Amino acid sequence: MANTYADYVGSDGLGTSGNEFPITFDYIKTSHVAVEINQGPAGGVNVWERKELGPTADYTVVTSPEKRVVLNSTPNSLWRIRVLRDSDASIGIVDFANGSVLTETELDNAYNHNRYLAEEAEEGASGGGFTKNPDGQYDADGLRIENLAAPNSDDDAANKQYVDNTDSARKTYVDNAIATEQSARVAGDNDQVSKTGDTMSGALTLPSSDPTNNDHAARKGYVDSQIAAAVLTGTPSGQIDTANIADGAVTNAKLESGAVTSDKISTTDTNFNVQSDGSIGMGTDTPTSQLHVEGTTQKMYAQIGDSDNNSFSSPEVVLALNGDSLASQVGPGLGFYAGVSCAQLFGVRASGGAGGDFFIKTLTYDAVSETSSMVEYFRINENGKVGINTDSPTSTLHVNGSLSKSSGSFKIKHPLKPETHELVHSFVEAPQADNIYRGKVNLQNGTAKVNIDTSVGMTEGTFAALNREIQVFTSNESDWDAVKGNVEGNILTINCQNPASTATVSWLVIGERQDDHMYDTEWTDENGKVIVEPLAT
Repeated sequence: MANTYADYVGSDGLGTSGNEFPITFDYIKTSHVAVEINQGPAGGVNVWERKELGPTADYTVVTSPEKRVVLNSTPNSLWRIRVLRDSDASIGIVDFANGSVLTETELDNAYNHNRYLAEEAEEGASGGGFTKNPDGQYDADGLRIENLAAPNSDDDAANKQYVDNTDSARKTYVDNAIATEQSARVAGDNDQVSKTGDTMSGALTLPSSDPTNNDHAARKGYVDSQIAAAVLTGTPSGQIDTANIADGAVTNAKLESGAVTSDKISTTDTNFNVQSDGSIGMGTDTPTSQLHVEGTTQKMYAQIGDSDNNSFSSPEVVLALNGDSLASQVGPGLGFYAGVSCAQLFGVRASGGAGGDFFIKTLTYDAVSETSSMVEYFRINENGKVGINTDSPTSTLHVNGSLSKSSGSFKIKHPLKPETHELVHSFVEAPQADNIYRGKVNLQNGTAKVNIDTSVGMTEGTFAALNREIQVFTSNESDWDAVKGNVEGNILTINCQNPASTATVSWLVIGERQDDHMYDTEWTDENGKVIVEPLAT
């Protein structure tokens, strides 16, 4: 950051009118705070204009709640605005007198005045001149440097005349070199090529002998004969490194003429072969389907269409790596499978021919055992149930772990007008992981006890193991007698102010979860409390 100025554009303005700009430097007097504006970026003249300080002039200076320059009108958003310190060098801040008592403030002002003048001289903050920016480089503020002498050394700045003269001298040198080259050629011989990059308008005649090296030029007749030999026999008598086949060069008519026939393609080569029935084998000379692919060191099995080797229904595609074939998993579908060498697995698995599951697995590394294994994280089973982090979902969406959402609701057919409307209620949210239990009980002799586990169908002791920080709310539904409740363990006790009361009381118990999951999950702290304001990701 500069010590003596701050640069802004009009759109940086603060305040309700966008006309306030922070003062980022120290100063002694308000009159030392100056403002310069350049309207060039908005189509105005590219010059810096010093503005006048004063409530009826161009700007004022305020110091509360923070130091700012306030322009008397809102600037154009593209204007360049510089707020700078311009300490007055002609008038001393402190006039020392013999025998006077010097205060800290007077000494500081005298010192700072000299320091500020030195900083302003170094940075040259006034617009339209050389400014030393925060990187230590000088900035001409988009203006020309005029009356610049010719340079003497490589590090000197160059003026336009020097650059123009240098370019002219180089052009003359190049023109002379070209003239010398042209004069060395045979006069009037437009077909002559004398150096790399020359062109010629005539034909280039080559010797009748065939080329013997790959980098030799070849006659048209030699190239044509090699292409013809390759098409007819599949074995050219010479090497052709590169050939361009024009659009339409290979047509049905040319193929039907016998250029490419089944006898030209091997039926026994294990790398690639075509059988008489049209089946293609890659890595095998006995394809059992229309496309049969196998490997050796990296076993691969691919099949498109029906086959006698499995009970897939047509059409199907099966792909397997590392010798593990999806054909063993009976049922129709599209299967993609990879062994532990792959990072992800997508697949459709059939079970007993009754249906199929779609699942995703990822390769997981255990640093303790130093072993890798495929772990399933997503599944859609044959009944349409979706499981996340579980391979046996028991509901439409089964998540084994934590779930975060931006919002949620239930949406059902309206119970009174299902043909025309739906009914939506939002989920209830809270900054704590609370459990809610409620019910009604009739008092006997002004009191009642409720086993919360029994009332909601839980195993004895579950409520106490699951909850902490218990709160009880009670309401007398029969009369105006006061009632209150408290919980010990899993027993809710309700007492009435009237010891003979038989009133019906509604009760509500809220407890915060304290089970192991709340301590293990990533959205709670070490005390099992919800992290309400996590860092953004």
